[in-house]
Order: sequence, then structure tokens, then C-alpha cells
Amino acid sequence: MSAYMIVTIEEMIDPDAMRHYAANVDGVVKQFDGVFLVPRGTTRVIEGSWDPGVVALIEFPSAKRVLDFYESPEYRPLRDLRHRAAKTSIVITEG
Repeated sequence: MSAYMIVTIEEMIDPDAMRHYAANVDGVVKQFDGVFLVPRGTTRVIEGSWDPGVVALIEFPSAKRVLDFYESPEYRPLRDLRHRAAKTSIVITEG
């Protein structure tokens, strides 16, 4: 069953670092069979109070592949860079 990694960027701290992250993350995502469905979407709240800012939506073949990607040594340096560059949240949903 496909799984989707939803990444939200609530606050940008270092735009240059995030540009470096964005330029390099796609290759690592592909190594784990992921595909960006929405690489950098803007949001508009039409109901409720969720205001995620910028959203990325990545499809993987399974939740296991999402976690394989997220915990991989290939992604770790980029994850650390993202943590320094922006305030983000990530969720996984299956469907």
C-alpha cells in the first residue's frame, strides 16, 4: 500500500541552506522509490486552523520505505541541514 510523506515548512530560518537541501533531496528520495507529487506547494486554509505554510508531498511504495528513507545514512546529512534551516513537521499517511 502506498504511503505519503507530508512535509510542512512553518518557518524558514536559512533560505540558502534550504535551497541546498531542495537541490539535493530529490536524488535521495528516488533511491528509496519515492516520487515528489508536490515538491513545494503553497497552501490556503479553507476550513479549520491548520496553517502549514509550504507543503511537500512525497509518495513511497510503503510506510516502510518512507522510514527507510528518513532513517538512512544518505538522508541524515540533509535532514540535519533541514533542521537547521527551517522549522518543519513531517507526517506519514497510508492510502
